[in-house]
Amino acid sequence: MTTAVGPPISATELSRRRRQFRWRRWLALSLALITIAGAATAAAGIRRYRSAPSLQCSCGLAWVGPYDMRDTITEPVGYRQDSVPARYGAWQAFTVEFYNPSAVTQTVLGLTADELTGWAPRLAVTRIETLNVPAATAALEQAPASASIPPHTEGLLKYSVHELQCLSKGQVQYWTGIALRVRVGAFTRTEHVDFPHSGMAITGTGAPCTGHHS
Repeated sequence: MTTAVGPPISATELSRRRRQFRWRRWLALSLALITIAGAATAAAGIRRYRSAPSLQCSCGLAWVGPYDMRDTITEPVGYRQDSVPARYGAWQAFTVEFYNPSAVTQTVLGLTADELTGWAPRLAVTRIETLNVPAATAALEQAPASASIPPHTEGLLKYSVHELQCLSKGQVQYWTGIALRVRVGAFTRTEHVDFPHSGMAITGTGAPCTGHHS
């Protein structure tokens, strides 16, 4: 058997090859460390968004005029309920002040798909600039159903319902919170803005439910 032997390698060439080998080894190690660091950063970012606390009620609740002067506030067993009489065929709405307690921007996308039937709910959302609630309330008239709320700032939403079913006298439809679709980073989730110890209610009056009035 014959063994092939190459030409002798000079000391200079051998040194060059050794340097090249070390350089390639350090390059591979550096790339591996960069990959690991990138993966760790991405994982931390995912955890940051996934673990971000949900939007919270501030909690300013109010029926929107001109019917707000007809609301009635009761406190059964320490529970505050703000009620207005039903107006069949007319839009009725209340506003909710809420707060983003997280360190990331949260974007309200709209209502969930499992809202009440027979009420045709709709949503308007805006950010409260410098805590100017009156200006934010006025802005809701032209506001869309989505808005981005930066970290540690407040927003204002208007929840409107158009009754298409007839509440009988004394029958009540009430809300103790609003379920919203919210985007946090690359994730979309359902968040519940609950009204602590409070509720908004529409009460049937027994008035005829015929026609539509504004």
